[in-house]
Amino acid sequence: MNTFVNMDIDDKLYEEAVPEKPELASSESGGIQAVPEMKDCTGRMKEIYADVSYVLENKRVYLDATLNLSKLSRMLHTNTTYLSKVANLCFGCNLKTLLNKYRIAYAKELLKDEACDIRQLPARCGFLSRSTFYAAFAKFEHTTPKEYQSRYLSRKLREAEAVEPAGMAVEVVAV
Repeated sequence: MNTFVNMDIDDKLYEEAVPEKPELASSESGGIQAVPEMKDCTGRMKEIYADVSYVLENKRVYLDATLNLSKLSRMLHTNTTYLSKVANLCFGCNLKTLLNKYRIAYAKELLKDEACDIRQLPARCGFLSRSTFYAAFAKFEHTTPKEYQSRYLSRKLREAEAVEPAGMAVEVVAV
């Protein structure tokens, strides 16, 4: 089991049990996928990779709109250069892109709800501005959030109609 190390004011080390690196969903299902081959990553880099994966998957730190390389490196007790290298080598992109991937995946989950207010979606997903949110959404999904939601809901409706074939008459028996 990996450990997530926290340091207190006295510089004493306390270890908290951290589950093994969570499995990342395939990109087809909208999840985030790690670079399949991490041969260039050292042992320490793999530990940081596991810690980054943990805080993104379980703590949802990407919802913090002010999260950046410096803030995350302090959170993980590492330096910005090393964290940046881990993002580039182990995740295959820079930290900003990685955070936006998680934010857009979260937005897609929220959009599956009919009652989702698209105007408040950027803030709920950790974006500081609507324009940044729309640009990131278009970059990863090649469509707008509203169009994504419309397609999802219409597909869901078609699937529901396929389960209940049209033309099935309900017989009413008079007593």
